[in-house]
Amino acid sequence: MKLRRPSPNRDLARRAFTLVEVMVMTGLFMLTMAGVLASHLYGLKMSARIGIKLGAEDDARQAIGQMIGDIRAANTVYVGSGDANGFTNAAAGTAQQGNCLLIYPGNTTNSLATNVWIKYYYSPAPSSSYAGTNGTFNDTNTLMRLDSGGGAALLTANYVTNNPVIFAKVDYTDTPTTSSNQSPYCVEITLTFIKLANPQVPIGGTNYFSSYQVLTRVAPRNQ
Repeated sequence: MKLRRPSPNRDLARRAFTLVEVMVMTGLFMLTMAGVLASHLYGLKMSARIGIKLGAEDDARQAIGQMIGDIRAANTVYVGSGDANGFTNAAAGTAQQGNCLLIYPGNTTNSLATNVWIKYYYSPAPSSSYAGTNGTFNDTNTLMRLDSGGGAALLTANYVTNNPVIFAKVDYTDTPTTSSNQSPYCVEITLTFIKLANPQVPIGGTNYFSSYQVLTRVAPRNQ
């Protein structure tokens, strides 16, 4: 009895893939790689968002941390308008709000004539006289801190855009008070930013965030 051996060509045909199988495997491989790349890009995007949020929270803490401490330790707080050279208290009978905060520490008298004070004010133009490490001398729309002890003003926050109402004295119903002597009260601080300082990220339009705002209320302890 004779056995017929298969020809080499038939053996190769049995081991090879058909054109349809190759096309299917190639398509599956491309779909798999597309999914992996999409997941990787999404992870990078989320990492960037988280980094920006952490930077924003750090900016917020730096901007209001010392201010909160100053207000809590205050004897008297006045709200109005002003700059590095002066202060005007909000008129009686009107909402006690403005772009300047005048604080008299707890060891001073309740008087605008005292020589010991701390002032936070909005500065729309660049200032070449402030000190600190949170910005440069060319910054605009800044919130500055100045005290009666002398020296240059300190940069508190960059890129603040909600002038002229940054500070307001409000009562327990969140209604602005109409008298500088009304008590008890809280100081409402609102900071709306057009850009983050660290990292340098613009806000609005098609950027990561359409807006960024810090809002808090602080009451002096001596009430």
